Amino acid sequence: MATTAKDRQVLASAGTWRATPGSYSSLRSLWLNPDGTGEFVYGYGQTIYIVAPCA
Repeated sequence: MATTAKDRQVLASAGTWRATPGSYSSLRSLWLNPDGTGEFVYGYGQTIYIVAPCA
């Protein structure tokens, strides 16, 4: 069974997770760091609506 630290390392190794269709003008991204912190970003068109830090 993996430890929490090992789980964080695996998730952070992906760098950035994006849920943005190629032909769509929206942005949904999640950045994860090995220390358990990260950042969620949501935007549409040329506007960023939210940048939320994660812990």
